[in-house]
Amino acid sequence: MNAVMIAVIVMLALSLARVHVVLSLLLAALVGGLLSGMGLHQTMVSFQDGLAGGAKIALSYAMLGAFAVAISHSYFQPKSNPYSYCVHSFDYPTVIIGVWTTTT
Repeated sequence: MNAVMIAVIVMLALSLARVHVVLSLLLAALVGGLLSGMGLHQTMVSFQDGLAGGAKIALSYAMLGAFAVAISHSYFQPKSNPYSYCVHSFDYPTVIIGVWTTTT
């Protein structure tokens, strides 16, 4: 069987056994690297390089998620509906008898 397949099976088995995900990733990488013929040092260097590349992508996804949450929690309503009531808006409106007017 391929070393990658064995590493994936080890990672899934450890995850199903409720082992912490970082520990299961580390152990699966060690098993896969040693079974593929790489030494311990080369296995750890490859694991570290893979994490470093993935960290940039993970940070990008985290920032994208943070912006999506911020937008979903903002109470912005466009000015197309003058009779809609909203306390929080980006143009800080004042309500006069149910009609929006912008403060300038």
